[in-house]
Formats: sequence, structure tokens, C-alpha cells
Amino acid sequence: MMRALFAGVSGLRNHQTRMDVIGNNIANVNTTGFKASRVTFKEAFVQLLQGAARPGGSAGGINPIQIGTGVNVGSTDQLYTQGSFETTGQPLDLAIQGDGLFVVNNGQRNLYTRAGNFQLDAQGNLISPGSGFMVQGINADAQGNFSSTSSIGNIPFGQGVSVTPLQLVRAIGAIANDGQLTTPHFLLDVPGSSESLPVWPSRRAISVKTADSVTKMLRAVVTKGTGKEAKVRGYTVAGKTGTAQKAKSGGGGYSGGKYVGSFIGYLPAEDPQVLVCVILDEPTRGIYGGAIAAPTFSTLSRFTVSHLKIPPSSALQSDEPAAPSKGAASGGVGPVSDEGARD
Repeated sequence: MMRALFAGVSGLRNHQTRMDVIGNNIANVNTTGFKASRVTFKEAFVQLLQGAARPGGSAGGINPIQIGTGVNVGSTDQLYTQGSFETTGQPLDLAIQGDGLFVVNNGQRNLYTRAGNFQLDAQGNLISPGSGFMVQGINADAQGNFSSTSSIGNIPFGQGVSVTPLQLVRAIGAIANDGQLTTPHFLLDVPGSSESLPVWPSRRAISVKTADSVTKMLRAVVTKGTGKEAKVRGYTVAGKTGTAQKAKSGGGGYSGGKYVGSFIGYLPAEDPQVLVCVILDEPTRGIYGGAIAAPTFSTLSRFTVSHLKIPPSSALQSDEPAAPSKGAASGGVGPVSDEGARD
């Protein structure tokens, strides 16, 4: 009788462990990077009352007589199944597809996590905001290869590299021009003059194939990523959002609460005719370029393609808005006359 009671109690105790694990899974349903666990059981100690006997002569074999004394927890296993991805609008939120873990360091040793909700500290280092641990990484070369002699270390965010708006326009313009880096200029021709047209120096910065690949990525920023507010109805748009902290005037870190939000892009993406760059210095109604600069890019681009009479794109994807039908509203940008003035 006592043995039966002890076996039953072991079942209650160990199934309580399973309920604890299930409860923890439910409690962490909204925890970033959390992976659920499961419990497996194994039979506890077994008492042997009679051993087995092999068959012999005219008699068959005899199975052993065993009495189990209950159950134990065999293991608790984390289930590293692939979770679903979602867009957060935070440019530093990362996720891992497939196997793998982020490496963070607490100043003494490396730790591992699946949570990719990262932020920047005052020195521009990528950190895990809940703990302050610094995200670790290894630098790759220009071809994306890792050297066997490379060591893991803190990941500084590239805000320390400053460019002027003109430099930014020139770099993105090279992608739009199939990899050809041109000299910025204003003068296209000399009307009414016999002088020959000026020749502006240019050189190849990247291959046509690379430029095409980057353009596809930049289109995805607008159709699926953080630049959805930059869409222009009837046109394919390729562009990139930007959000950066402002460096202190005297150096030594970044100014708290001071940001620069930007969006730069070109359209139509398959045959670029226009490039627009929008930069907001110390915005007051948000900080992220996709929320504050992309809408302005959309407005300026709609007016520009209308003013220059650039025909709509013919290769729109399903998630790119088609041009409005004749007579439909133009989304706030009025028709443009031949002289270029808004009617």
C-alpha cells in the first residue's frame, strides 16, 4: 500500500514540474527571443521480484516480474524552432533565421541570447538594453570573408563616419547609374551657344550586377521594410532610411536626445530619372527616418515626377501602388502646367 502511495506522489510531484514549465512558456509568450521548453519523463527505480528464465525443453521462457516505484523527470528541453518575424520599425532590432545565437559580453565573459532588441549607448556601441551587455562580432573583409585570426569584440555602430548630403547623393547616385560614379554638376547644356556640351568626369565604382542587386534591396526597403511611407503611387521607388545620433560638438560621444533622420531614394527604380534626399536635423516629432523623412520624400517625389512628366513605371510589384486612374485624386500634388507652375 505504501509503495503505491509513493508512486502516486512521485507522479504528482513530477507532473507539477511539467505544469511549471508550461506555465513559464505561457508567461513568456511576448518575451523577445524566448524559446519554449518541454518536459520528458522516465520511469523511476524498478523493484525486481523475480528474474527472467530462458525457454528450455517443452517449456517456454518466463518474463521477469518487476514493479515500478514511480516516475522521475527525464529532461527539460528547449525547443529551438523558428519563430515568426515581425516588423517593429526599430532599425536596430535584429532576428536570427535558423540556428544560431547572438553573443553578448558582460565585461568578464561571453553570454548567448536569441533576443535581438538592441540599442546604442552613448559611445555608439551596440548593446542589449535590458542588461547593458555589449553585442559581440567579428569584422569581415571586403568580400564578406572572416579571417581565422580575427577575434571577437564589441560592435561599434557606424555613426562615427560623417558625410555631407552631396556626398550621400553622389554615392547613392552611383547605384542608380548602374555603378557609374559621376561628378555632381548643375549645368547640362548651354542653350543658344555654339560651345560643345561639357563632359563631366565619371568612373565605375561597382559593377552593373552589384548595382542591380542593391537596387532590389532598396526597393524591398520601401515595399516591405522601414521605408513604406516613401511609396509614390504608380512608380517603383528604391531608397534607404537613416537614423543617427548627433555627435557632441567637442567629441567624446553622442548628444543625448539629438538625432538626424533621413531618407534618400530614386525613381523609377528600373530606370532612375530622379534622386531625392531628405534630411531632418534634430526633429521634434519622432527620430526615425522612415517615419519623419520618408513621407516628405514621397511628397517631393510626386511633385517632381509630375513636373518633369516622367511616365509611371510599367513593372510594379503587387505591393507597390499603381498609378491612379484618369480623373482620380493625385494624392495632394496638383497637376503641373507646361511652364512648371502648379495649377
